[in-house]
Amino acid sequence: MKNKRGGAMSFSLDSLVQMAEEKRKELEELEAAIRVMKRLNNAPTIEESSIDNPINETGLIDITDLEEPSSEGPKKRSLKDDIRDLVERFGDQEFTVSHVESALKKLGKASDAKNFKNRLSMLVRTLYEDGVIERTFEGSGKTPHKYRYITNK
Repeated sequence: MKNKRGGAMSFSLDSLVQMAEEKRKELEELEAAIRVMKRLNNAPTIEESSIDNPINETGLIDITDLEEPSSEGPKKRSLKDDIRDLVERFGDQEFTVSHVESALKKLGKASDAKNFKNRLSMLVRTLYEDGVIERTFEGSGKTPHKYRYITNK
């Protein structure tokens, strides 16, 4: 390569690797932009879409002709639902919140969030208050409460 004065430019290996990486990133960004543009160009316009033309002669859409999506779609499972299912599977064994956390991790349903264990503790207490589980040992300080699933409801 030559510099602006016509002389040879010197590059270190590190600077060449860095320049190549920058160009590679630029190329990836351009390719991503191309994919987006292709998708947008192939997307149907409102006029071309399969809507049963709810647009009246004034150009307004009459909402009475539109179908609203059902709010009764598949219910997303909550962490409380996962814990409820989990404690059932503990059977008549005593467990602590740490056991629940460990089992959720093994199932891939745990979080690395800072207060995740506190959240688990609150949800286990809610299951206790709802009568799903019973407290078999009242912990205090660093000694945790122990629970058991109530099998004969």
